[in-house]
Amino acid sequence: MPSTTTAWRAEPFGTECLRLADQITVALTRLPARRRLERLRKLAVVLAHQKRTGDMSAVEHFIESLVMTERMERDPDYVLAMAGRERPGRARDIEDVIAALEARDSEPGT
Repeated sequence: MPSTTTAWRAEPFGTECLRLADQITVALTRLPARRRLERLRKLAVVLAHQKRTGDMSAVEHFIESLVMTERMERDPDYVLAMAGRERPGRARDIEDVIAALEARDSEPGT
């Protein structure tokens, strides 16, 4: 597949910028449509922050997160888990939780 940024190659963009643009484009196109718009909004925020501060770490973190999200969205187990609704459990007193953990840890063989 040719680079999505081939048209930009003649412009004064560095190769690192083009590589990042390719990563973002590929990951966004693989996301379900319902997730793309929110990720594009987040990208705009991240890029505005980078422009203000000059710090690329937020952009790099965003790309890593985007790629992981895209991979999870293609994982059937993840999709199945996210499709189910989690029901809230009953409220438990913290002392009861601690006591249950201590009892479990004190059982033989643990």
